[in-house]
Amino acid sequence: MRNNVLSSRWSCSMLVAVILFLAGTIAAQVGNTGTVLGTVTDPSGAVVPGVSVMLRNTENNLTNEIVTDQSGEFRFLTVPAGRYELTAEKRGFTKVLHSVFAVHAAEPARVDVVLKVGAASEQVTITGAPPVVNTVTANEGNTITGEQVNSLPLTNRVFTQLMSLEPGVSMPVVVDPGFGSNSSVNFSVNGVRDDENNLLIDGVRNVDTFGGNAFVTPNLFAISEVRIDNSDYTATAGRSAGAQVNLVTRSGTNKFHGDAFEFFRNNIFNAENYFSTISTISVTT
Repeated sequence: MRNNVLSSRWSCSMLVAVILFLAGTIAAQVGNTGTVLGTVTDPSGAVVPGVSVMLRNTENNLTNEIVTDQSGEFRFLTVPAGRYELTAEKRGFTKVLHSVFAVHAAEPARVDVVLKVGAASEQVTITGAPPVVNTVTANEGNTITGEQVNSLPLTNRVFTQLMSLEPGVSMPVVVDPGFGSNSSVNFSVNGVRDDENNLLIDGVRNVDTFGGNAFVTPNLFAISEVRIDNSDYTATAGRSAGAQVNLVTRSGTNKFHGDAFEFFRNNIFNAENYFSTISTISVTT
């Protein structure tokens, strides 16, 4: 009898462990992806089921195709961050092409399509990005793009310094360069302690448990974007009461590209004090 009880407890423990592991895996899988969804209608506003909708990544040419359901809706649930175009077509209607738009991690992009009656050989091209206002989820946050990461001045070349761009964020006034985990910048969101932030890289936990800093701080040129959620998190986030910060690394494309850079910082480049009469620059031979 005792053996049966122990066996039952062990089985339950293993089941709980497997569920927790799978939950963490699922969260990690969607941590660096966004969502593209919408509804297909005709000019009268009636929904159109059975429409073939294709989503194509313009950087690597990978495609994904689905068919609208009876409500005329389509959902691409796990879309890697990048730039895409969407086409919708059905016999008896003209083909519709939504030109290039951006998809960000943990951020839904809604693209509604209106099909017009006509020949399938005709095509209507729509330019312009999806609506900026998020009407799909209630979470509050912002996405910092890779262009912003590399264009904005950072005293220590660490991405966490960009958290100061978000509302409700406070951090130390003096930010000195450092090494390893000491080079990270502590920040507090909405009054929560700075060790209560949940930092991720491509959906994988990236927290220095001793100081609450980012455990890994990649080269800024390796960053595709940084997504910060500060309240009303979705089911894919959690663990901490502070911000959910997910860094998405750059992925490959069909074109060869690279970066060459050099950063040199020295006080000899500092501007002279206007009232100073003694030069602080010394030259040795």
